[in-house]
Amino acid sequence: MAKATWFSIGVNIGKSLARVLFIPRALARGLAHATGALNRNRRLTLTDKVYLAFIGAVLLIFIVVFFRWVLSAPNPRMSSAERLARAKDACGSGSQCLNPSEAAYQLSKIPESAQEYGEAAKLWVAISPQLAGNTVTASQTKTYDGSERAADQAQRNFQGLVHDSFSCAESTENQPIVSFDGGNSWWKDDGRCADRLQKHRDEEAQASSYWSTTVRVDTDMDSFWLPDEERNCRTFPDDKGTVATVLCDATAHANHNIPVKFWGGVHRNTVSDWRCRREGDTFVCRATD
Repeated sequence: MAKATWFSIGVNIGKSLARVLFIPRALARGLAHATGALNRNRRLTLTDKVYLAFIGAVLLIFIVVFFRWVLSAPNPRMSSAERLARAKDACGSGSQCLNPSEAAYQLSKIPESAQEYGEAAKLWVAISPQLAGNTVTASQTKTYDGSERAADQAQRNFQGLVHDSFSCAESTENQPIVSFDGGNSWWKDDGRCADRLQKHRDEEAQASSYWSTTVRVDTDMDSFWLPDEERNCRTFPDDKGTVATVLCDATAHANHNIPVKFWGGVHRNTVSDWRCRREGDTFVCRATD
């Protein structure tokens, strides 16, 4: 078969793909023009060559992008065995899990009916101290069966299969943690404790906006303030979450311990911004966040 005939067949295939890919009709007409030129044994014009080169480039880019997308797209039907393998890879072979968050994510996707569920629960128990941010000694650890049941209960709650009551607390790293068994086992918060804490703060702030609370704090506020002078200040909580320190100058130190009147919730357990003012011989702070 003549070379021009083979080329003509290739061009016709390109035309068909061009229509499938919704390439403008002008380009399709250009392909037709090029095919007609070959059928009449004429040489391709510069316009024909530009059209053909453009179509070839578009097809090449489409093929490359398509296969990269196929290869990189996550597999929503990943088997439980694959998820368990990924969880183990995330942890590595050391005594501490290298990436407990990724391991926990993969383990949470393994259903209870899967054959790998039992082994997944064991791994969940092993990494739970890291997820909670606490260091648990052997004497503090429950029996294995109890820990496995706690892990199973936590997994089912995280997956939304059950909706048990829960308790909230903070880890030694000041991160929210959650318990579904009355505080015997703690897990990294999945957001439910943070939502509850924020709701509590909002309710407290709303209630506190109607009356003031006087708290003795360490502060840099002193008698050098002018009468009715106001400054932007920042409060810091103690280990119980109550406002304990008020700083109005980033370069100063809290050298004084005095009572300060606060308009706004004082049990925030977080750094907060306030607008403080000297009123006579007292200092009054109003929440701004």
